[in-house]
Amino acid sequence: MKSKTRSAPPRAMAMLESLRGLGYSTGAALADIIDNSISVDASEVRVDFAWDGLNSRITVLDDGRGMADAELESEMRLGDKNPLDA
Repeated sequence: MKSKTRSAPPRAMAMLESLRGLGYSTGAALADIIDNSISVDASEVRVDFAWDGLNSRITVLDDGRGMADAELESEMRLGDKNPLDA
């Protein structure tokens, strides 16, 4: 049997809405992002809010070590890692 690899990156808005239904709020997501910045030794974390109705956005910038493309892709995929693994 031949296997086939497929790419299935999450759609950000759909994922946020799904997680919100499980009790994962925008505030909790923002706190996780800031915590991730701190865990990669960022000495500066900047959070900007731009309020413009449906075009509102939050931007988080840090000077941490960053990620390689493969690591970023893995981290963005919901369920890519088992949280029970070491």
